[in-house]
Amino acid sequence: MPGIPTEHLAERIEETNRRLADEVHALGDRIDQAERRMGERISHVERRLDDVRVEVAAEFGKARAEMATELGRINATLESIRTRVDGGLSISRWTVGVLVPVVISLIGGGFWLTWHAAKLDSRVEQVERKVEKAASIGPAKATEARR
Repeated sequence: MPGIPTEHLAERIEETNRRLADEVHALGDRIDQAERRMGERISHVERRLDDVRVEVAAEFGKARAEMATELGRINATLESIRTRVDGGLSISRWTVGVLVPVVISLIGGGFWLTWHAAKLDSRVEQVERKVEKAASIGPAKATEARR
């Protein structure tokens, strides 16, 4: 550009450099502010996360305590049931220990009675046969047969 003086160009370049420097400086300030705001937000999020972590830990602690209490109650109930079952089993063992010999004795007694009744029946039949035989032979011959 032949008609523009060099001084004027130099001034314009300086002015452009100043404006660019101001813009760069303003941009740096805005970046610093954004960094501060981001840092504050991150700090706020970190504090909130710490609060949530503490709350969760407290809730887990409560749940653990409640679960331990409930498991203790269940254990006591099971122990009570175990005691009753053990008592019932000991009574059952005693009852079986008494009843088995009684039942075996009754069965043996039944066989014994049956055996002796059959034996008695057999003897009665023998006596009846001898009496019939004696009656059919006659009184005199029966006396002789007995000797």
